[in-house]
Amino acid sequence: MFTSSYTKVVAFDETVTYLVAATFTTLSFVFGWHIARCAGKGDERFIAVRQSSLSIIALGGTTFEGADLTDADLSDASFKSTSFTDATLTRTNFTGATQLDKAKPGNTYLAHLPLLTLLTDPSSGYEIDLSGQNLRGVYLANANLEAANFTNTDLADADLTNANLKDTNFREANCIGTNFTRAYLTGACLEAWNIDLNTVFEDVDCQYVFLRKTANTNGSRERRPHDPDTTFNPGDFEKLFSEATNLVEILIRDGLDPEAFSATFQDLIDKFGVTPADVRSIEKKGNDVLVTVEVPNDTEKADFERTALRSYEDKLAKLTAERDAARLEAGKQEQRAETLQSSLLQIATNLSSNSPNVHIDTRSIAMSQNDGRKIEMGDGSSYTENNVSGNAQQAGRDIVNNNAAAGMTKDDVLELLTFIETAIQTRADLPEDLKQRSMRYLGAATEEAKEAKPDKALMAGNLKKVGSTIAEAGSTVKSAKAFATEVAPTMMKLGTWLGTALL
Repeated sequence: MFTSSYTKVVAFDETVTYLVAATFTTLSFVFGWHIARCAGKGDERFIAVRQSSLSIIALGGTTFEGADLTDADLSDASFKSTSFTDATLTRTNFTGATQLDKAKPGNTYLAHLPLLTLLTDPSSGYEIDLSGQNLRGVYLANANLEAANFTNTDLADADLTNANLKDTNFREANCIGTNFTRAYLTGACLEAWNIDLNTVFEDVDCQYVFLRKTANTNGSRERRPHDPDTTFNPGDFEKLFSEATNLVEILIRDGLDPEAFSATFQDLIDKFGVTPADVRSIEKKGNDVLVTVEVPNDTEKADFERTALRSYEDKLAKLTAERDAARLEAGKQEQRAETLQSSLLQIATNLSSNSPNVHIDTRSIAMSQNDGRKIEMGDGSSYTENNVSGNAQQAGRDIVNNNAAAGMTKDDVLELLTFIETAIQTRADLPEDLKQRSMRYLGAATEEAKEAKPDKALMAGNLKKVGSTIAEAGSTVKSAKAFATEVAPTMMKLGTWLGTALL
């Protein structure tokens, strides 16, 4: 009885084991088949699987590894188990070839699966999207590429002879050295494409083209010819764009910063020998700006464009950081200025309380005893003592930024410096060493002010030393403190002219 039960349990366990094993095997097969199917269709998630599989398949097959197949005719050939690793495929003809998808592409353009069908069947390119691909040297002669998308595609040295390029989008495409002989280009978008003297337009069939992919604010795609009722005559397209082969179009996103572009163009002058006169046009393209520059014949246009964009981005980032820092510093200076203005206004208020008639005109504040006791400014404005606190900030600004300071001449500046000099020399209660130090710095500032183009930074440095000398003494010498109060408005006016706080 016990033996019989034990035998049944073992049999049951073996059955379960077989079922689990069979299920796992089936799932593995299905999963593997799914991966293989996706990899074969070019699913980017399984591209590594595809490459590995093709490498294994290519073992023992035909090899073109490292071969130069420029202008080779490989039409109607079969390429199963063929390796093209490191091969040169410039204008290589694969028309009618079979099993090209079973070849090992290596780092050639054959790695772009959507392209393979087009290479073998040139009639299959209607509305094909090959944007952003490296198709340098690709052979697409006689291909139907109507409404195809080559945005930002490298088509340098490609062969598009007799191709149907109606309504094709070449926006920002690299077409240097591309052969467009007898191609049909009517309706194509040529916005910011790059061409050069080696780009061939012989016998191109074209009635009109567009220089914009999307319409501008006026609804225009910049058709050429401009008149929608006219078309190019035979040869017009070749003449128009052959003249433009030395032009590089640089599309700058989100507007143009003049200072950053000026610095960028200096880099282009140094590296490529262009001049400001070579800038043909600067056009607004929605939020972007298109800069067209004529370059010397031997200029590598792709390098020119790449250098311009990288330099501009670097310059703009640096300037943005500097401007942000300057705005921050300006905010701090404004805060310091407001504090000084408030202190100065308090001095004026104290003087008005202690003296019936204290005059501080363009270098001071005039106060007179009236019914409402008012503070009269040098520019004619006035504030009653009753509303001083309510208008403190505005009054302080008027003291510093009055009309005289805003447009002072050299004589005005020298007059202010003479006022300070006189104040120092005529105050008998100032210590002699304080006078001598102050006069030394003040004299240096005065001599600089007499120059045709005075160095304001140098003047400001010396006047700040005058202010700091008096301020340090003012903490212990009562007469120095009184003197500081007397010359403060004049120092503020000079500070406004120099663009910096002196106290």
